[in-house]
Amino acid sequence: MNKYNTSGARFGAAMIDGLIFLPIGYLNNYLTEVLSNKAGLLIIWTVIFMCIYQFYTVFLHGKYGQTFGKMAMGVKIVTFPEELPISYFQAFIRDLPYFFIYFFQTVILISIILFPRLAYNSSLSTTLEILNFAGLAWLLLEIISMLFNEKRRAVHDFIAKTVVIKTG
Repeated sequence: MNKYNTSGARFGAAMIDGLIFLPIGYLNNYLTEVLSNKAGLLIIWTVIFMCIYQFYTVFLHGKYGQTFGKMAMGVKIVTFPEELPISYFQAFIRDLPYFFIYFFQTVILISIILFPRLAYNSSLSTTLEILNFAGLAWLLLEIISMLFNEKRRAVHDFIAKTVVIKTG
């Protein structure tokens, strides 16, 4: 058994984590509509919504080396090359590109909430599209890097000095 052969399990873990957050996505759609005339509350919710998944991944990876999806799929993040539990800092570093993307998206969304006319600003729309594309490009880079090295380490694993291994 190759303990580094985790590509399929990582994909499955991402799907499970996505399903866990599906109700929060529906809640976001509902609250965005309900709070559309209450700028202060909508800003608070927007910040919370943009932080929830990042907190989930950093907290669970830092505490257990696994999200619930990884637990279900039998994989775990450990330090490389020692294979010891990772720190919260390493968990944070692994998600840093997404933190930047979500931060700038949140700033733009708050700007639109405060100044609704900005919703029609083509530069702002283009910036949001670029941020969405950046997230997709980063994800593709992660997948490609993971598939083409022996230990299945993605770019974020190299940066944070981590590796994902099978637990059982």
